[in-house]
Amino acid sequence: MSLSISKSLVPRTVSSCTCSCARIVALLVLSACAEPLVYLESDGVVPIPLADVTRVQASNIAGNLRIDATTAKLETISVRYHVRAGGKTAADAEACIRNIQIDHDLGATGLLHLGWRFAGMKKPGWEATVDLSIETPASLAIETTTDSGQIDLRGLAAAARAESKSGDIRLETSSTVLATTNTGNITIHGGSAIEARSRAGRIRLRSSPKEFDLASESGGVTVELECDDNVQGSIVTQSGPVMLRYDGKAPVEIEATATDAAPMNATGDFDDIQDTEGHPLWLRRGLSGDKIRITTRSGNVHVEGGDRS
Repeated sequence: MSLSISKSLVPRTVSSCTCSCARIVALLVLSACAEPLVYLESDGVVPIPLADVTRVQASNIAGNLRIDATTAKLETISVRYHVRAGGKTAADAEACIRNIQIDHDLGATGLLHLGWRFAGMKKPGWEATVDLSIETPASLAIETTTDSGQIDLRGLAAAARAESKSGDIRLETSSTVLATTNTGNITIHGGSAIEARSRAGRIRLRSSPKEFDLASESGGVTVELECDDNVQGSIVTQSGPVMLRYDGKAPVEIEATATDAAPMNATGDFDDIQDTEGHPLWLRRGLSGDKIRITTRSGNVHVEGGDRS
């Protein structure tokens, strides 16, 4: 059994409704190739009953997506929206807004689908973006997708998956993470098991994970680890530089190899460093540690051994 409920958006004055404190701002955007468009903006919130929801899948076809996960007791999942819609006239832009729906569909397995769409046919000249901000319990698993919008996930305590074609991804979590983007940057704080992929963007990780797997073709990878327990990991780039800082008590082996000649160096607190030109860079800290492998074609590699306490 599924439940599909949509809420149409209409422009309102600030005093019209407590759950939709909408504002309307008319903006003229000049274009060398087309007539100026009039834009209207509208804000509001849609409360969704939390009962029977086991995980959340949110998508945004045009706009940013943010999820704030909380440990506070909630009875509803709140979906706040900010709509910016354009048309040839103010009336046309208002009609565009009225045709936008915030969708939420609860499947039989407890999967809640969230997003937005045009309820009717999209008229020529209409333009719209909808930023979504969602408050959920931290215990719910989250899946998110956008085209070019940013993804911002905070406070997560369950598995998270974030995918964007060209938008940046930012996550704060204590659980497992899978993040992928073509040209956007990825920033991850926390996480226990982490996988991140970007074709042209930068990847930044600051965490105490058990394992991680990071790959970027032309973007750089920066990793800051603070590990009191063993960690194993992989960092792969084509031409992007790699910077790894390792803090913590856990023993570790780090090996870096480059297909082409690329500068590789290590500084800081290591028990053993083997840095011979033409050979892999190899470092050891403590005994019987897991291994972190760095592989690049032509990117620079720098490894720093930090505080052991």
